[in-house]
Amino acid sequence: WPQWQQQQQQQQHMNQQQQQMSIAAATLQVPVFLVPALSMQFPTSPAGAMPFVQGEATAPCSVTAAAGGLHFGASPTGWPAAIAAATLPAAMQPAARAAQARATSSAVPLPAPELLRDRRPQKQQQAAPVSDGARTTVMLRNLPNNYTRNAIAEMIDAAGFAGRYDFLYFPIDFRTRAALGYAFLNLVTPDDAEEFRSYFNGFSQWSLPSSKVCSVGWSYPHQGLEEHIARYRNSPLMHESVPDAYRPVLYHEGVRVPFPPPTKKIKPPRQGTERMLV
Repeated sequence: WPQWQQQQQQQQHMNQQQQQMSIAAATLQVPVFLVPALSMQFPTSPAGAMPFVQGEATAPCSVTAAAGGLHFGASPTGWPAAIAAATLPAAMQPAARAAQARATSSAVPLPAPELLRDRRPQKQQQAAPVSDGARTTVMLRNLPNNYTRNAIAEMIDAAGFAGRYDFLYFPIDFRTRAALGYAFLNLVTPDDAEEFRSYFNGFSQWSLPSSKVCSVGWSYPHQGLEEHIARYRNSPLMHESVPDAYRPVLYHEGVRVPFPPPTKKIKPPRQGTERMLV
């Protein structure tokens, strides 16, 4: 056991020496094989710094990380060029003098935190959050799956909200041709939206047999008419192969109006690599 312990201590000491040699080589810009000669004059202190020996005096110098690489925080006396000249070959003396200049100069300060931020433009800017008092778009959940978009509109109109909404989207499953059971509705004013939520949250008086109970919450992340137009005008939902009953619709004072034209070529709807509604 004592022999094994001694071997472990020796190995640990060798690892520490190799690490110090690598740091010194990277900092002084000299080959690693030259570091042992330097380390004879730069013994490691208990604190982990590498002091420079200048005659009888010791000038402590610690390696620190800063912008541009590693830097030496040297004492005012710096690193005497005599040591470099006596230790390094003539071919390496220019590198030693450059290392001395870096050691005696102050470390390059790190940039201010605001300068380190990513300046690349984001692919998509998130919309500013909308306060509760300015929200107008609601999401209806637990709607009957055998309802249609027209049935939803008729239900809303019958509840006294005709002319008080300008956007409606009732998603349909392209495979089963059945409703997905939820819808998005944008009311004209925040007051209309609050009143709509109070009326339809807990609603269950369907025109078709159903045990579902409607719940109404705020739409997220899209709020308002403009955001929903931007969301869907270039959507595959607007492709010519998609039936009109599957698309979102716009209204003005209770009358349906056309959706703004797309700003780019619309791709057909797909699920994975399979094209839908062919």
